[in-house]
Amino acid sequence: MENEIDDKGCEHLAEGLKSNSVLRVLSLAYNRVGDIGVRYLADGLRQNTALQTLDIGFFISRKQVSVGKNKIGDVGCKHVADMLRQNTALRVLYLG
Repeated sequence: MENEIDDKGCEHLAEGLKSNSVLRVLSLAYNRVGDIGVRYLADGLRQNTALQTLDIGFFISRKQVSVGKNKIGDVGCKHVADMLRQNTALRVLYLG
């Protein structure tokens, strides 16, 4: 589901994830998350012990008309990798 959540939205979500003890699944696929947004999410998830599934995948339509896809590159993937070294709860991660 596309909600047009962008990097700034991820900054706010990350603040909530720092103290989250209930949310187990978070899907941000089909949004406008970029490397900066992933950095915020990674920071919020470093010590999170509740979230088990995170979907930050992207979508490219067959007609190439989708403007709401996540644009996570090498830098964003590095932030995710760094976070995974500390996070012990996350079990499923969708990147694309």
